[in-house]
Amino acid sequence: MTTPYTSTPYEPPIPMLYVRFLRLDGKKTERLEAIVDTGADITITPLSVMENLEALEVSETELFSQWHDPHPVILYLVDLEIETLRLPG
Repeated sequence: MTTPYTSTPYEPPIPMLYVRFLRLDGKKTERLEAIVDTGADITITPLSVMENLEALEVSETELFSQWHDPHPVILYLVDLEIETLRLPG
């Protein structure tokens, strides 16, 4: 892939890319700026992005921080698109 990281206003700098979220029927979000965390197990996005997409809600669960405190989250089934690469749900 040839996508360069975008320049960021963060200090220290962090890698960022443009992405889109897609429903299984092809409806997609506008292009969104995303922070790249190569050590992450999941993708986190504001709830408003999934609501505007009318994404398929799969389940509700809890996400635990590094301090082990729980936070309620909703899991959605969507694909992630980076340039021409589409990562399935």
